[in-house]
Amino acid sequence: MELILKAKDIRVEFKGRDVLDINELEVYDYDRIGLVGANGAGKSTLLRVLLGELTPPGCKMNRLGELAYIPQLDEVTLQEEKDFALVGKLGVEQLNIQTMSGGEETRLKIAQALSAQVHGILADEPTSHLDREGIDFLIGQLKYFTGALLVISHDRYFLDEIVDKIWELKDGKITEYWGNYSDYLRQKEEERKSQAAEYEQFIAERARLERAAEEKRKQARK
Repeated sequence: MELILKAKDIRVEFKGRDVLDINELEVYDYDRIGLVGANGAGKSTLLRVLLGELTPPGCKMNRLGELAYIPQLDEVTLQEEKDFALVGKLGVEQLNIQTMSGGEETRLKIAQALSAQVHGILADEPTSHLDREGIDFLIGQLKYFTGALLVISHDRYFLDEIVDKIWELKDGKITEYWGNYSDYLRQKEEERKSQAAEYEQFIAERARLERAAEEKRKQARK
């Protein structure tokens, strides 16, 4: 495996809250990572840090390869170099920004990223505004992509087909799970059951100690 991105000491605060508090992250070629977490957890902020659009104080970033970015739907910048056949397959029939639908804009951004000669793609909700046919075609294209992929998505079907690792962002921290999104959910359920069992064991042990203490007090009063 070849390292293409390494970040250390990612600290981002917003209104006194730690949005990101990550000691170290590494991305290797052939990585297929799904970045998940609640809305507002800081997923898009993390992508901006990794891309260099946001530089937190003290953060150390080492990019060893070229990265492409598929942002969430906003302004589209038409680039001169792109695979027009790929644009057509993704469903963009014309390149007039003023008359583009949301789905066409999304498809154009995807085509631009896949046409670039890069070591990795960072994508923020790439299936947004795509119909099922567009999603299936995107999945097929990404499976042929030989670089790393780090993608934010709420699309379970897409994540199950594309990723083999999940980064869960919660309370500013990243927890890594191996497998696709369904594998991640199963692991989370096992964690929940384990925590519930540990809590029940704790309650039972506390009750036992309380009974033992009460018995000692009774013996002392005799």
